[in-house]
Amino acid sequence: MTDDTTITTEVVEATAEDVAYILAWLRREHDEDGERFWCNRNLIADSVNTPGDIWVIRDDGKAVAFQLGRYSASILSVRKEYRKRGVGTALVEASVKRALEDEVNALHVQCEPKKSLGFWQRMGFVRYGDLEPDSNVTAYRLLPRCFDVPIAASHVNVVIGFYPESAIYGDAMDVAPIAESQVAGFYTDDGSIILAQRVIGLSHYGGQSRDTVVKIEIEGVVHCFCKAKYDDARAIGVKHDWSGDAYFIDRLNPSNSEE
Repeated sequence: MTDDTTITTEVVEATAEDVAYILAWLRREHDEDGERFWCNRNLIADSVNTPGDIWVIRDDGKAVAFQLGRYSASILSVRKEYRKRGVGTALVEASVKRALEDEVNALHVQCEPKKSLGFWQRMGFVRYGDLEPDSNVTAYRLLPRCFDVPIAASHVNVVIGFYPESAIYGDAMDVAPIAESQVAGFYTDDGSIILAQRVIGLSHYGGQSRDTVVKIEIEGVVHCFCKAKYDDARAIGVKHDWSGDAYFIDRLNPSNSEE
């Protein structure tokens, strides 16, 4: 192992040789300390057959850390001699870069072991879903974008909230949003509204909601309040990102709404 000053944090796609080396140190760590990921050895071994599915950092030509998953990490592990040296951070930052380049809007992880939640929180992730002590620990990170807007465009105030499914059933007007954004919008010549920044909401929020509801207000007038997957939401501008399992909005078409 090289010293701290010479280790590289370049992230590259794994080769079959990398995977074989990873499996060797996962087996050794399992035998020595009971480390968890050896039980996923078949999944890790098969990943090299899918382009872009496993990424590594090498030291002295040997893979010392890996992430399974092009965007969200289904497994991320650093060989124990290399921990606390920025290697895991480099893997996550590389996955964020790939996600932004490919228009992915959210990353999701299951924190395993659970004590790894602190690492993911330092990487900008937020815990969600079932928050009970004995439950799986899941977390997400949204990847927003800002846009250039026309200098002379007319400004409009937009509020977009994402709600639990219960918000649209019965007498549920007092149901609080899970997430809400106040964002500046700007009218264009065709009557649509460009948002100054992308608004993103998860497709589901674990135990809080099975189907996400979206509410869109323009200058205090509600133009949409329905499940984000419905045609009415798509008509006004809600889009679904399948890779990030999220909804996002860049532009609104209020003329398509039934206010």
